[in-house]
Amino acid sequence: MNSKVTVILLIVIDIAMLGICAFFYINKDGQRPKISFTENTAVYTADIGNDILLEGVSAQDNVDGDITDRVVVEKILENRDDNSAVVYYAVCDYSGNVSKASRVFKAEFKEEKKEIPEAVETDGKGKE
Repeated sequence: MNSKVTVILLIVIDIAMLGICAFFYINKDGQRPKISFTENTAVYTADIGNDILLEGVSAQDNVDGDITDRVVVEKILENRDDNSAVVYYAVCDYSGNVSKASRVFKAEFKEEKKEIPEAVETDGKGKE
């Protein structure tokens, strides 16, 4: 008789735990935030700051609202042949959902002049 009560009590506890897990799963924020852009006429250069690259970038989340302050520049790919740069952005909401987006900037690249070392005459044995 005692074992029947224990089994019934364990079944009731299991059902209650299943209900609690289902509640948290259903109410979980599983939607990624949305990154959007407004016009940014900046021209990319090698020394441009992230603050300029982040101008005109905003992020909204369905639960957390405006999370623009959490947007970061993830990486930058320079295309010297096309005089452009692709900037990749990422944002994470407070539930851990991540979104990524990118946009293209016009770019100006400075030509790097390579210095040619001066020729030094040696006596053929490696000594000057």
